[in-house]
Amino acid sequence: MLHRRVAEWEARNGQDPRESFGRSLSDCDETIRLSPGVPLFHTNRAIARRMLGDWLVARGEDGTGSYLGALSDCDQAIEFEPGNKRLRIPRGNTLLAFAASGGAGREQLLTRALADFDAAIEADPRSLASLTGRAVA
Repeated sequence: MLHRRVAEWEARNGQDPRESFGRSLSDCDETIRLSPGVPLFHTNRAIARRMLGDWLVARGEDGTGSYLGALSDCDQAIEFEPGNKRLRIPRGNTLLAFAASGGAGREQLLTRALADFDAAIEADPRSLASLTGRAVA
């Protein structure tokens, strides 16, 4: 599925997605520099990094650095708002993607993802993103 999406992206845009991700990450970096304490800005950068990691893995490249950067951003967002359980969803999704890529410690990654989705479900039992994530983990 991911391989097909990568091929579609390249065909549609006629460019290496790293260029778009690079621009997105630069914009996120600048936003965080201007307002470092806003969790949403860190989760936005985490999502861009995770998508870059997915793209790299689909191309047969190593996405570990992107996934680790995304996890760091998610952790930072949670540190700013530890009571906001919804912030666990992006981290859970990143952990799932890292595990699916063959990341080291796959079982540990999945266990951590499950804990994040459980925490998010505790806050909102009807969250489709959390319920779906937990089902996958």
